[in-house]
Amino acid sequence: MAPVLLPSPSYFVSVDALALRTGMARIEEQFRDLLENGNQARGLPGGMYAAGQHLNPYSMNQRGLYGTAAALLVLGRSQPSPRRIALIEGLIRYITERPTLEPELLSGEEDLPDLRGRLTRDEQITFKTADLVYALSAAPHAAAGQGPLLQKLLATLDGARRPGGGWSCRLNPTADRDALATASVVRSLCAAGVLVDPVDRKLVEDDAADSKVSAYIRTFCVLVLAEITNGGQVAVRLWRELFETLRGELRQRTESNYEFRIGLGMQYVRVPWQLYLIAGACWCRPSSIVFGREMRAALLDCIEAVGSVEGYFYPAFGEMKSTRTYGIAMDTLWRVQDSLTKFRYVARLSVAANIATRIIYSRAASVLALAGALALIGVALAEWITGSGLPWAAIGPELAGAALLGVTGFLLRRIRR
Repeated sequence: MAPVLLPSPSYFVSVDALALRTGMARIEEQFRDLLENGNQARGLPGGMYAAGQHLNPYSMNQRGLYGTAAALLVLGRSQPSPRRIALIEGLIRYITERPTLEPELLSGEEDLPDLRGRLTRDEQITFKTADLVYALSAAPHAAAGQGPLLQKLLATLDGARRPGGGWSCRLNPTADRDALATASVVRSLCAAGVLVDPVDRKLVEDDAADSKVSAYIRTFCVLVLAEITNGGQVAVRLWRELFETLRGELRQRTESNYEFRIGLGMQYVRVPWQLYLIAGACWCRPSSIVFGREMRAALLDCIEAVGSVEGYFYPAFGEMKSTRTYGIAMDTLWRVQDSLTKFRYVARLSVAANIATRIIYSRAASVLALAGALALIGVALAEWITGSGLPWAAIGPELAGAALLGVTGFLLRRIRR
């Protein structure tokens, strides 16, 4: 695999702590810019922050729960800094006051019915509540409002659990169970330190193994299963099966969209399954982060892209950067960093591979190799001319012939001019 030039002066063939910190810092930097300077912040009270669908400060005045949850997750996974707590508290304030705040920010009464309909739908979508719980669980407990909001959302999820276990795409205990929604809620509950019912754990395991469920959805189910079982044998086996199935699709950046119905309209949620597969590797096969060619390529592509001008996006769904995808990317890089800390041998292998690559591609190594090659040519020609009969003399005629052809080609170009 060719080396990848990341936002660093050195080449990488595998991730290490420097590459991960660089990628995570770049994601955090873009979210801070969005929260503090973005168009979506117009009209918000001082000290309150929100994010929309796109990670572009100048795109539109649009705010939503997916984007705000992503911003909360990114800041929760970032390193402590002077304004980190203030930004997190501002996001929590927005989520808490959103139902009453958004109608007050409207410029005209004619848009009020549409806004109320959107707010009502948001409160019914399981994925949005699960995202918020997962992000709040990553936020520092010192952030004002974190505890009360988390408890409120956990109560909402508890009330939406189906009598037979699991959750629907809607926060409705009478609706049909959904594999992706169930896995999303189980993961958020586990992150929040809530004891997961064995029935729900078994449902996630069954969905992860069910061939009737989309392979892309199963990558997330396997990741959740690995997290709640600390990389149990079943999760490891299922992850390896999925990796063999999907490894060919890791060569190109792609994700899946999952559509579901809320009321009379269709909604969708992004499924960046490549990132889920990488995160699952941290539990199920840490060595693949270093030795798996496709895994390394996908991970390095993510780190390189988040630091580029174009950004990390999926071409099939347009060139706009998604806040939710960037939040999941941040969470994945954080998980890989934690894996390198936990599995020391993986970190050492990664560092060794990168050092070896930097040495091979260094200017000093190239100069030494060139000097060695020229010395070998000189010795071989001298031995051939003197007729010593030593082994090096055997390549003398080939070297002389190659030199003659080179001179001939050079003279021909001169004559043609």
